Amino acid sequence: ICQVLLNIKSIFVIVKIYVLLIWEDIYGKTMTTFDEANGHLLISSQSGGGKSCATRVGLTSLVQNYTPDLVELWIGDFKIVELTPFQHTKLTTRFATEKNEIFQMVIDLCNEMKDRYKRFTEYRTNDIRTYNKKVPKKLRMKRIVFFIEEIAEFYQNENIKDKELKKIMEDAYESLLRLSQQGRACGIHLWMTLQRPDAKTFPASIKANIPTRYCLATSDAVNSEIILGKGNGKASNLRGNGHAIIKNAEGEKEIQTYYIPFEDLDNQLYDYLTDEGKRLVDVDRKRKK
Repeated sequence: ICQVLLNIKSIFVIVKIYVLLIWEDIYGKTMTTFDEANGHLLISSQSGGGKSCATRVGLTSLVQNYTPDLVELWIGDFKIVELTPFQHTKLTTRFATEKNEIFQMVIDLCNEMKDRYKRFTEYRTNDIRTYNKKVPKKLRMKRIVFFIEEIAEFYQNENIKDKELKKIMEDAYESLLRLSQQGRACGIHLWMTLQRPDAKTFPASIKANIPTRYCLATSDAVNSEIILGKGNGKASNLRGNGHAIIKNAEGEKEIQTYYIPFEDLDNQLYDYLTDEGKRLVDVDRKRKK
């Protein structure tokens, strides 16, 4: 198994457009994702399996390798504090921690998807790559990555009584399903994390449309099968600490996730922050002295 790497700046380079470096296989070969075939991603594990670290690595790679004219990052953080360091990157267009705001983000993104398909029709194309080749530079579409931290929280709404919020919730459910079905071709990519993989917290209708499964250690074979497929309990035998199985359009491979401590995120992201983001980091550094 490849050695866990401590300095992310030494491992991230652009290989080709719309490629993202996140992990290595057991032979040390860098693995990639972020295209139409593999563009929706689910990261799942038991507590302590390495899900949070895999999240930090994936988002840091995105921020370091892409510019705002190519990619937008939308973040819905149900954990509230887990993804705060990414709130003010130059790529980050939308950031929310409140459930009603995250619901609205999903609805807005679905509306964006509908608009993109109308533009495809106008230019007689059927995907973002073909469209961007046909149109002038000023009309080209950006990729949008929508990252939802702990997707289970999105579906745990039994106690919602407010009728208006309930209507928004139902619209968000339908919108997320449509995004999972149609988003990839128009350059909208869903990235989700999940700790408790069961039918209630991760509907089969959504799972069926997520081609890239990033499964770290699970507590048992049943949870492994929910992520990787029936009869595949391999994730229950993983060691933890970033040891994982990746399953996508190319097949299935055993991998080792790179490593970034949470406390090192400000250093890794500083050059990629907005002025407001840098100001907040500078204030925090002075406070620590």
